[in-house]
Amino acid sequence: MGIQRRLYRFCGAVWGGVRRRLDQRAFIERTNANLRSWIRLPAGWYELNAQLRVHARSLDHLSANARLYLETAQGDCPHTAMGIPFKSGQPTQRLIYIHEPAYIRLDPVEFAGPFLVERFEIKPTKARPAEWAAYNAGFERRPDETLSYARWIAEIEPALIERYAATPASDWVVRLAPGDQLAPHAYQCVASVAAAHPDCVAIYTDHDRLDEQGFRTEPVFKPDWSPIRFKHHNYIGRSVFIRQDALEATGAADGLASLASLLPKLDTAPGRIQHIPLPLLHEAADSPALASSAGLPTGADPGGQVSIIIPTRDGLPHLQVALASLSRTLDATRTEVVLVDNQTQAPDALRYLNQLEHQGHLPDSQIPVRVLRYPHPFNFAAMINAGAAAAKGEILGFLNDDIEALEPGWLEALLPIFSHADIGCVGPMLCYPDGSIQHAGVALGLGGVAGHPARGLNPNDPAVMAAIGGLGEASAVTGAALWVKAEVFQALGGMSEALTVAYNDIDLCLKARAAGFTNVLVPGVRLLHHESRTRGSDASGAKAARLAEEANWMHEHWGAALTDEPYYSPRLTRARDDLALSDS
Repeated sequence: MGIQRRLYRFCGAVWGGVRRRLDQRAFIERTNANLRSWIRLPAGWYELNAQLRVHARSLDHLSANARLYLETAQGDCPHTAMGIPFKSGQPTQRLIYIHEPAYIRLDPVEFAGPFLVERFEIKPTKARPAEWAAYNAGFERRPDETLSYARWIAEIEPALIERYAATPASDWVVRLAPGDQLAPHAYQCVASVAAAHPDCVAIYTDHDRLDEQGFRTEPVFKPDWSPIRFKHHNYIGRSVFIRQDALEATGAADGLASLASLLPKLDTAPGRIQHIPLPLLHEAADSPALASSAGLPTGADPGGQVSIIIPTRDGLPHLQVALASLSRTLDATRTEVVLVDNQTQAPDALRYLNQLEHQGHLPDSQIPVRVLRYPHPFNFAAMINAGAAAAKGEILGFLNDDIEALEPGWLEALLPIFSHADIGCVGPMLCYPDGSIQHAGVALGLGGVAGHPARGLNPNDPAVMAAIGGLGEASAVTGAALWVKAEVFQALGGMSEALTVAYNDIDLCLKARAAGFTNVLVPGVRLLHHESRTRGSDASGAKAARLAEEANWMHEHWGAALTDEPYYSPRLTRARDDLALSDS
């Protein structure tokens, strides 16, 4: 009980910048302050109750992320760190397992300016692992304690189905394989969506598979209607319902063709094809499964010159690796490189840039290179804009200086996507040096403003690639490796220079989407990314304060658009990036 009484006290900030109000609540005056338990806690289960409020009540609608760390005798345990989304003024409760004596530290990394700690309590609890998994579904890190699909079926799915209550539909057709089973409520859900969207001609759903014992497994959660993705890969499968009159108009009402194959014959104008994000078809265990996507675009290479713009500063070792990889893999007849030098000071790096500027081409290659000097404080967006203004190519490629190309032909494999109409920003898959995924598209609302789904997962895992969905539409792609037509970039006004480091790529993609362009992920093209070698992490100190300011800028400028994510299933949690199931 002595421990419990002490843990109930409000915790101060490690870095100072804290003063007490008369009501005993802590007022944090500095954004790099974080909260830590007063004593090192024994191993076991603990309950955290916290409530934060931003400094202005007018901002109570804003959400932000905090990170929960365990500090052991060896320091932080990043592999156990837990992302916790907060909404100003609303309580948050979590159950935490400490595997060895440690402090519990809460770092409000995205809270900009002063904020009020209205509650920060930690107390021991007798929670068991199964209860912890149910309570913290989507937040826990240990893979054996995630929300299982069986539990999701039992506890989460029934409440979701209730949202689609309606009378049965009688004028919609679905074609099944032997042994397939429709969910008992499938037609009611279809009727509900049809009533809400009277102009729709097709409705598809998520699906799963029945194992040999008849249990539901292997859920496939799909994005909303994605015509580019569908053109390259049938990601819908058999779980599609077509309105009877629309089916008859195709001339295949009595045929054996799969209904998904008939979708191109329908009117696919916006709103005409709807998606129900629930697994309403349970495929037979021995029935054909969806084929995997190759991840490469079809179509002709649009031709023209390509300018690759690389901001850099004092990063000679990885810049040399990046440029050597471009020399090995690019066609010198259609490519130029523009290096934007942000006040390089290291003698070796400066000598290397001067040598490149003098010789006018990359080492061991005839690819033209220019060095553009940017003698101002670091601003990634401004450097990209300056490089784009100096570029000569019809297509612009933005690369971090810690990107490494792996095989010849990757650029030629990427460019045919621009043969499609109204293409905005395009990005390849990026992998860490250990081969795991760093970038496979960006999902809005993931971890706060936006995040990278499947980060750290194996790109050769069929389940992971099925979740990514193959080549197709994405709300955004990372600026670490982003391609866009020069005329589109100019029409969008370039990158927003108010976002000096973070989210400028997300903002650019949102501007493209708002202007009617489609952003696309091309996962069949893979590059290597040595992430943050240049500037380090944004997890603490002044960088955390800057990240919080830029997150607030995004919320102020984009508002509800940051939660409009059609290409990342609502059945997957927004609290973590490992494709875990959501508990809502």
